[in-house]
Amino acid sequence: AKREELGQLDIFGAFNEPQKVELVGSAEEFSDSEIQAFEKELLGFYVTSHPLSSIVEHLPFLTTHSVSELPELKNGDNVTLCGLLTSVRSLMTKEKTDAKGRVKPGTPYKIGTIEDLSGDIDFILFSKNMEKYSQFLQSEAKVILSGKLNKSEDEEMMSLKIFVDSVRPIENTNIVN
Repeated sequence: AKREELGQLDIFGAFNEPQKVELVGSAEEFSDSEIQAFEKELLGFYVTSHPLSSIVEHLPFLTTHSVSELPELKNGDNVTLCGLLTSVRSLMTKEKTDAKGRVKPGTPYKIGTIEDLSGDIDFILFSKNMEKYSQFLQSEAKVILSGKLNKSEDEEMMSLKIFVDSVRPIENTNIVN
Protein backbone atom coordinates (compact mmCIF):
# COMPACT_ATOMS: atom_id res chain seq x y z
CA ALA A 1 0.00 0.00 0.00
CA LYS A 2 2.83 2.38 0.86
CA ARG A 3 4.48 1.73 -2.51
CA GLU A 4 1.22 2.50 -4.34
CA GLU A 5 0.97 5.82 -2.48
CA LEU A 6 4.48 6.66 -3.69
CA GLY A 7 3.60 5.58 -7.26
CA GLN A 8 5.83 2.52 -7.17
CA LEU A 9 4.65 -0.75 -8.69
CA ASP A 10 6.28 -4.12 -8.85
CA ILE A 11 6.76 -5.74 -12.20
CA PHE A 12 3.55 -7.79 -11.91
CA GLY A 13 1.47 -5.19 -10.12
CA ALA A 14 0.60 -3.40 -13.33
CA PHE A 15 -1.24 -6.49 -14.55
CA ASN A 16 -3.64 -6.82 -11.59
CA GLU A 17 -6.24 -4.51 -13.11
CA PRO A 18 -7.28 -4.63 -16.75
CA GLN A 19 -5.93 -1.70 -18.73
CA LYS A 20 -7.87 0.16 -21.39
CA VAL A 21 -5.90 0.49 -24.63
CA GLU A 22 -6.79 3.11 -27.18
CA LEU A 23 -5.70 2.46 -30.75
CA VAL A 24 -4.57 5.51 -32.63
CA GLY A 25 -4.52 5.72 -36.42
CA SER A 26 -6.43 4.46 -39.38
CA ALA A 27 -8.31 1.19 -39.32
CA GLU A 28 -7.60 0.65 -43.02
CA GLU A 29 -5.44 -2.31 -44.00
CA PHE A 30 -2.24 -1.84 -45.96
CA SER A 31 -2.07 -3.09 -49.54
CA ASP A 32 0.30 -5.94 -50.44
CA SER A 33 2.68 -3.52 -52.14
CA GLU A 34 2.75 -1.24 -49.06
CA ILE A 35 3.46 -4.20 -46.77
CA GLN A 36 6.23 -5.39 -49.11
CA ALA A 37 7.76 -1.89 -49.16
CA PHE A 38 7.69 -1.72 -45.34
CA GLU A 39 9.29 -5.16 -45.05
CA LYS A 40 12.06 -4.33 -47.53
CA GLU A 41 12.76 -0.98 -45.84
CA LEU A 42 12.81 -2.34 -42.29
CA LEU A 43 14.25 -5.82 -42.77
CA GLY A 44 16.07 -5.64 -46.10
CA PHE A 45 14.07 -8.53 -47.55
CA TYR A 46 10.46 -9.61 -48.15
CA VAL A 47 8.64 -11.74 -45.58
CA THR A 48 5.01 -12.08 -46.65
CA SER A 49 5.55 -12.26 -50.42
CA HIS A 50 7.84 -11.02 -53.19
CA PRO A 51 6.48 -8.32 -55.56
CA LEU A 52 6.93 -10.79 -58.43
CA SER A 53 5.01 -13.62 -56.75
CA SER A 54 1.74 -12.40 -58.28
CA ILE A 55 3.10 -13.09 -61.80
CA VAL A 56 5.28 -16.13 -61.10
CA GLU A 57 3.22 -18.34 -63.45
CA HIS A 58 3.89 -15.90 -66.34
CA LEU A 59 7.68 -15.65 -65.86
CA PRO A 60 8.60 -18.53 -68.21
CA PHE A 61 6.83 -16.65 -71.04
CA LEU A 62 8.55 -13.34 -70.25
CA THR A 63 12.16 -14.44 -69.70
CA THR A 64 14.91 -16.48 -71.28
CA HIS A 65 16.73 -17.09 -67.99
CA SER A 66 16.59 -16.47 -64.27
CA VAL A 67 19.44 -14.67 -62.51
CA SER A 68 20.61 -17.94 -60.92
CA GLU A 69 21.15 -19.47 -64.39
CA LEU A 70 23.39 -16.66 -65.69
CA PRO A 71 26.76 -17.96 -64.36
CA GLU A 72 26.36 -20.99 -66.67
CA LEU A 73 26.09 -18.80 -69.81
CA LYS A 74 28.87 -17.46 -72.03
CA ASN A 75 30.05 -13.86 -72.21
CA GLY A 76 27.95 -11.97 -74.79
CA ASP A 77 24.92 -14.28 -74.63
CA ASN A 78 21.56 -12.55 -75.07
CA VAL A 79 19.34 -12.69 -71.98
CA THR A 80 15.90 -11.44 -71.03
CA LEU A 81 15.07 -11.09 -67.34
CA CYS A 82 11.85 -10.15 -65.64
CA GLY A 83 12.34 -8.51 -62.28
CA LEU A 84 12.14 -5.70 -59.81
CA LEU A 85 14.57 -2.80 -60.06
CA THR A 86 16.02 -2.49 -56.57
CA SER A 87 18.35 0.41 -57.32
CA VAL A 88 18.93 2.80 -60.20
CA ARG A 89 21.51 5.60 -60.49
CA SER A 90 22.19 8.12 -63.24
CA LEU A 91 25.85 8.90 -63.93
CA MET A 92 28.03 10.70 -66.48
CA THR A 93 31.16 9.44 -68.21
CA LYS A 94 34.31 11.53 -67.83
CA GLU A 95 35.05 14.38 -70.20
CA LYS A 96 37.47 13.44 -72.98
CA THR A 97 40.03 15.53 -74.78
CA ASP A 98 40.58 14.71 -78.45
CA ALA A 99 43.87 14.90 -80.35
CA LYS A 100 43.31 18.59 -81.16
CA GLY A 101 42.82 19.47 -77.50
CA ARG A 102 39.05 19.92 -77.72
CA VAL A 103 37.10 18.77 -74.68
CA LYS A 104 34.15 16.51 -75.33
CA PRO A 105 31.54 16.45 -72.57
CA GLY A 106 30.70 13.23 -70.78
CA THR A 107 27.67 11.18 -71.77
CA PRO A 108 24.89 10.03 -69.45
CA TYR A 109 24.33 6.41 -68.52
CA LYS A 110 22.44 4.48 -65.83
CA ILE A 111 23.48 1.63 -63.58
CA GLY A 112 21.33 -0.42 -61.27
CA THR A 113 20.29 -3.79 -59.96
CA ILE A 114 17.45 -6.03 -61.09
CA GLU A 115 16.15 -8.76 -58.79
CA ASP A 116 14.11 -11.81 -59.73
CA LEU A 117 12.92 -14.66 -57.50
CA SER A 118 16.35 -16.38 -57.70
CA GLY A 119 18.77 -13.50 -57.12
CA ASP A 120 19.96 -10.14 -58.42
CA ILE A 121 22.38 -8.77 -61.01
CA ASP A 122 23.74 -5.35 -61.93
CA PHE A 123 22.95 -3.71 -65.26
CA ILE A 124 24.25 -0.78 -67.32
CA LEU A 125 22.17 1.29 -69.75
CA PHE A 126 24.52 3.21 -72.05
CA SER A 127 23.76 6.60 -73.57
CA LYS A 128 22.72 5.19 -76.97
CA ASN A 129 19.60 3.68 -75.33
CA MET A 130 19.02 6.33 -72.63
CA GLU A 131 16.42 8.40 -74.47
CA LYS A 132 14.37 5.36 -75.44
CA TYR A 133 14.35 3.44 -72.13
CA SER A 134 15.41 5.74 -69.29
CA GLN A 135 11.84 6.50 -68.20
CA PHE A 136 11.24 2.80 -67.40
CA LEU A 137 14.25 2.56 -65.08
CA GLN A 138 12.80 3.68 -61.76
CA SER A 139 13.55 2.04 -58.43
CA GLU A 140 10.91 -0.56 -57.43
CA ALA A 141 9.58 -0.80 -61.01
CA LYS A 142 8.76 -4.25 -62.41
CA VAL A 143 10.36 -4.56 -65.84
CA ILE A 144 11.43 -6.92 -68.58
CA LEU A 145 15.07 -6.18 -69.31
CA SER A 146 16.92 -7.56 -72.34
CA GLY A 147 20.59 -7.30 -73.12
CA LYS A 148 23.95 -8.99 -73.40
CA LEU A 149 25.62 -10.78 -70.53
CA ASN A 150 28.99 -9.34 -69.60
CA LYS A 151 30.95 -12.04 -67.81
CA SER A 152 34.48 -11.52 -66.57
CA GLU A 153 36.41 -14.02 -64.52
CA ASP A 154 39.74 -14.22 -62.79
CA GLU A 155 41.12 -16.90 -60.49
CA GLU A 156 39.23 -15.60 -57.45
CA MET A 157 35.99 -14.11 -58.69
CA MET A 158 33.39 -13.99 -61.44
CA SER A 159 31.64 -10.72 -62.26
CA LEU A 160 28.32 -10.63 -64.11
CA LYS A 161 26.50 -7.61 -65.57
CA ILE A 162 23.84 -7.02 -68.19
CA PHE A 163 24.51 -4.43 -70.91
CA VAL A 164 20.93 -3.33 -71.59
CA ASP A 165 19.51 -3.32 -75.12
CA SER A 166 15.84 -2.79 -74.19
CA VAL A 167 13.52 -2.30 -71.22
CA ARG A 168 9.76 -2.42 -70.98
CA PRO A 169 7.38 -2.31 -68.03
CA ILE A 170 5.68 -5.59 -67.12
CA GLU A 171 2.34 -3.80 -67.26
CA ASN A 172 2.83 -3.26 -71.01
CA THR A 173 2.81 -6.99 -71.78
CA ASN A 174 -0.34 -8.72 -72.91
CA ILE A 175 0.36 -11.73 -70.65
CA VAL A 176 0.26 -9.84 -67.34
CA ASN A 177 -2.98 -8.11 -66.41
